[in-house]
Amino acid sequence: MSFGMFLRMLWRESRGARSRFVFFGACVAVGVAAVVGVASLVDAVELGIRARSRELLGGDLAIEARAPLPEREKLHAREYVVRCVRLDAYLIAATLRPDFIKIDAEGSELDVLVGMERTLREGSCAVSLEVGDYPGSSAALSSECISFMAQFGYSCFEGRDGVLVAHRSRERYSYGNLCFLKE
Repeated sequence: MSFGMFLRMLWRESRGARSRFVFFGACVAVGVAAVVGVASLVDAVELGIRARSRELLGGDLAIEARAPLPEREKLHAREYVVRCVRLDAYLIAATLRPDFIKIDAEGSELDVLVGMERTLREGSCAVSLEVGDYPGSSAALSSECISFMAQFGYSCFEGRDGVLVAHRSRERYSYGNLCFLKE
């Protein structure tokens, strides 16, 4: 029997059941689409929760004063729990697009920068960043903040004699401010 003959016989025999066969095929297609749709929704929700879990759950931040050791020894520290929100989350919620951001977070500057990655990546705002590395401090080094900003296309400048000039990197930074502009 040839394949053509097989198809003609199949067509003739299916005359009475064609509508039921089409209905069966449609049911299978709708069922498969529903399963795929639900699986995609579950994946999207899990991905969204994973990506925004810090914002949804909030976070705690430990802040240590960026001060020379002799000054730090005079301080009487108390611990406070402070609820934080990432700068990106705040800017999105407030529908803001800043032109300039000043960061002076007493040793937590890198944490602030990490919390504004989206703003750095998508925006072009100028950023002023306090720097200063002191022995015995657990704060991120100023050079780490500079490298972090460079990842997003920012060039570093410093004030010298009242003029902004290209920054010259150092091994350690004393107290001061640097300015970052997107290239």
